[in-house]
Amino acid sequence: MYLLGLIKPDIKVSELGDKALQSGYNPEEYDSYIEYVNAVENYNLDPEKSNLTTEEDKLKKAMELAVGVTIEKYENLPVQEFCLAVGENTRYFTETKIKEIAKLIQLDESNISRILNYINGTEKDSKQIQSIVDTLMEIEKISNPEISDKEAYRDIIQLRK
Repeated sequence: MYLLGLIKPDIKVSELGDKALQSGYNPEEYDSYIEYVNAVENYNLDPEKSNLTTEEDKLKKAMELAVGVTIEKYENLPVQEFCLAVGENTRYFTETKIKEIAKLIQLDESNISRILNYINGTEKDSKQIQSIVDTLMEIEKISNPEISDKEAYRDIIQLRK
């Protein structure tokens, strides 16, 4: 999330979720979701309360914040649809792959639409499809250097509806 400028680089994802849960802050009390996340980031954790919350609950809350602030920050992009695609393909979209995709989006915001159009099957141009497959192959190799090209290609093809 910090790769997209959504959270401070020194805050761990689970820590952000923990802060959101402990703070009790309500996003509707802020002018923007980004202001809400900034307030959460500055909240001081109670270590005893942290021990009472599961890592899974912390991560779920952090993802809720990430989706909200991403949708607000990139309102002209299909972020919500992309998040749904990630949610539908959790086996494929590892944290490393999401970080690599975030880097691509920072370089060119249209990459989110290109990848989404590949996943949902709306991209019909064979050159565009091959370009996206090549990009996803690079991401696959970064994420899992031991994977064979055949396995990586199979995973990428299965991602497409």
